[in-house]
Amino acid sequence: MDVFPNGRVTLQHYQGELWEVAQDFVYYWSAEDMLFTTPKGVLTDQASIGNVIPPFILNDTGCISNGAVPHDYIYECMTLPEDINVGFWMSRRDADRLFRDACMDAGLAKWRAWLAYVGVRVLSAHRSLTWRSEDADNSQPEQVRYQQPDQ
Repeated sequence: MDVFPNGRVTLQHYQGELWEVAQDFVYYWSAEDMLFTTPKGVLTDQASIGNVIPPFILNDTGCISNGAVPHDYIYECMTLPEDINVGFWMSRRDADRLFRDACMDAGLAKWRAWLAYVGVRVLSAHRSLTWRSEDADNSQPEQVRYQQPDQ
């Protein structure tokens, strides 16, 4: 199965540093045999790990966006109120792994993808602590939409 069955992520500028997903972005995560959809209209800042790891080290040629978009969507779902269920539960670690794997599947060198992964692990741990301190009810990740691929 093609890892990007609908093609690479398509973004359009929204405002400031935000971008909007222009069409549903589908990623087949082979490590978990999961077809993950980021819906059209989701907002993303793409990869904010440049605050931790300078972008020139990652040499991003658009590969990171293919991992950052679903990653941002998963993290957005983690902050939703408890009564909103978007499909299934995914941990921060799994979301970060999906980011790393999608970056590699899009063509980012393995060592760069691992460096980016370390960056999101560091940032996600910090953000998770921030979310927990701001609102104890949102300390557990919410569920995100996915489907098992047809066998």
